Amino acid sequence: MSYVTRCAGPLLLRLGSRHPSPSGNSLQNGLVGDNPSGVEMHRRQESDSPSCPICMTEDESLLHILTCSDSRSAELRVTLLLEVHEWLIAELTCPWIREFLFHGLRSWFDNPEGREPQLHWHAAFTPSAQSQLSLGWYFHDLLVQLQHRFYKAKNSRKTGISWARKVTLKLWNIMYQIWIHLNSILHETDAIHQVSGLAKLQYAITTKHSRGPGHLHHVYNSYFSTPLQSLLTSTINN
Repeated sequence: MSYVTRCAGPLLLRLGSRHPSPSGNSLQNGLVGDNPSGVEMHRRQESDSPSCPICMTEDESLLHILTCSDSRSAELRVTLLLEVHEWLIAELTCPWIREFLFHGLRSWFDNPEGREPQLHWHAAFTPSAQSQLSLGWYFHDLLVQLQHRFYKAKNSRKTGISWARKVTLKLWNIMYQIWIHLNSILHETDAIHQVSGLAKLQYAITTKHSRGPGHLHHVYNSYFSTPLQSLLTSTINN
């Protein structure tokens, strides 16, 4: 199991999670429950397709939201990870801890189902890393204490506890930005029409329009006097 799913992954927090993932993947646990992924919306019959609105090639599972292979999603993740890495440096994060988190997140995003690269840590850091991996959900005391000692060695007044809180928020922000990116594409482009059943709706309108009002109430007559193309366009915009 990847060390990021046991360490950095859980620190991305759980967005409304109430049930554990069957796979035991801690990062996926952060997204299960009632979160409206494409797969979940399709299951509720609130969407015509479970497809990801970004790549349009795979179902938008909760794991896929974080690891979509579309170039736009991949570029966003690279940007977010580099921002976190730069922030960790600016926050005077112990280099061992910094690389532990950064490489773990990067390798997981690149291949969440694969094996982690074999990285060899300094002997002094190994106990902290192993303790963190065994804990999973929160920062282990050994890791926080290591960061605190690093601050003291740098004559900094910062504390390991405050560092842990800040890093947790930074990691949560990765998930938040990915979610915002997804929704911006879904709602600000035509993607929403491709997953919400627009084709079926337009087919139904076209068929009904060609048949005429028939025995429908006269209140609907205005729709049949409107040119079909204008009707379809107004349906999309509204």
